[in-house]
Amino acid sequence: MFDFEFDPVLTAWGIVVRLGQALLDAGPTLLCGVLVAGIFSQMLGPQGTARLFGVGARSGVLRAWFWGMMLPVCSLGVFPVIRELRRAGVSGGTILAFALTGPLFNPLSLLYGLTLSEPIVIISFAFLSLVMVSVAGVVFDWVFPGTGLPVPAASTLPAPGLKRLLAVAVAAGRDLAGLSLLVVFVPFGSMEHSMRHDDPWSPLIMVLIAAPAYESPMRAMMHLGLLFDHGNSVGAALVLLILGAGVNLGLVVWSLRTFGLKLTAGWFVLVLAIVLGFAYGVNRPLDFAVNRESHTPAFDDFATPFPPGTTHAAVTGLVEGKLLDRAGAQELVGLLGVAGLLLLGLATRLIDRAVARWQRGTESWSVIGWLQRTSSRPEWDWVIPSKVLAGIVLVGLVALSIVGCYVYYAPPKELFEEMQMVRAEVQYCVLKANKDQALRVLPRLDDLTRKLQVSVFLRTGQYDAAAAEKAEALREKLEALRDAFRLGTFAEKSAEEWNREVYQAWREFRAAYDEVVP
Repeated sequence: MFDFEFDPVLTAWGIVVRLGQALLDAGPTLLCGVLVAGIFSQMLGPQGTARLFGVGARSGVLRAWFWGMMLPVCSLGVFPVIRELRRAGVSGGTILAFALTGPLFNPLSLLYGLTLSEPIVIISFAFLSLVMVSVAGVVFDWVFPGTGLPVPAASTLPAPGLKRLLAVAVAAGRDLAGLSLLVVFVPFGSMEHSMRHDDPWSPLIMVLIAAPAYESPMRAMMHLGLLFDHGNSVGAALVLLILGAGVNLGLVVWSLRTFGLKLTAGWFVLVLAIVLGFAYGVNRPLDFAVNRESHTPAFDDFATPFPPGTTHAAVTGLVEGKLLDRAGAQELVGLLGVAGLLLLGLATRLIDRAVARWQRGTESWSVIGWLQRTSSRPEWDWVIPSKVLAGIVLVGLVALSIVGCYVYYAPPKELFEEMQMVRAEVQYCVLKANKDQALRVLPRLDDLTRKLQVSVFLRTGQYDAAAAEKAEALREKLEALRDAFRLGTFAEKSAEEWNREVYQAWREFRAAYDEVVP
């Protein structure tokens, strides 16, 4: 299928790039996932978690969809959470519904998605995800009843005060073991002509591409945008969202170990049937593409990161550039937070083992056990019931997601300043015909235009169609320039002409938003 020459050096560095990019993408949402698991474990406890997810009620799957939509986790960040759901006796259908829903949408990715195509497309995708997880969860629990463990008896929770907060951090750190990432080996550019709108095989091929891969919610939205911009299959885009962001091989392995082969196969066949049914059903009704292009760069992240002809001497510089492009402030903060919790979890495990060897068979001692013991505390240290505190923290996480929208989508003035610098880089690349740097900075400018649209909408509550048209015109010009570099047709026009066209599109875009920016 692919014309691929194996180079062990480039393959090894390709693994480094894709793993590094995945870790950076997953940092913020993985951090959220392990913290939520710690809250369920040490604040709500198994009984409180069971009540939160409707154990014994008919609303479990809907609750899983709601909390999955509200909590910003990815397909890696759900693992610590679903482990706690399993301990709390939540049914298999509800657990798997949460595992699929959590990575699909959150406030950040949903807002970004509204800039990619007609808003009705993203809203429809969100609604279809609700229908899919609801039907799959209900059918799974009906066909395979009794998949939930018995709800444990009331257990001792950590003592109020700093011990309780520390217990959440310790539990979160311990949950970080065992997570894995998948690297896809596909030759550079080998899929750029796939996923055509008129190809009935597109959704099926997308299943093979998306299911094994790891996609963060934001990265999945960006790939959807590229598919929409190039007039590719809307059905394939839906498959990419549901299976690319919602499923990875880790979920399959966890399900096999937890439910066995029969239940796991039944679940994924059911999900696959529903997803493909929806994909073929929406392919025409939700297609609003004006232009049809014969290629798409949407799958660059699924292929080897190095183009043909890359030398071993140049690879280290390319690796550094590709990782730095992904290392934004939120990614670094998330990754550092995950690293800190991991070190804390490893340290407490070592302490537990050291104490166990020292005690030599006497009553066991553990850090979590010590944190769960009551102790004296100052008078000013008010006791807040665990349920109330857990509710405050969970609502706080949702509120933090909303606040994060305003941080991630910075004020328009700041975004314009950053875009000005990136635009200058773009024009420098044009004048110098620097292909490698151009292919790095052009997607950044495209992404910043979308962030500006969301930022203006958040702060004004209004959508200016005329300004949005200018933004789309600029992105089309950037895409044409990117294609010219990728396909080797840049020299067909002079550098000055390319520079003039990009600058003119930028001026019109800037003037349009100067009128609507508060």
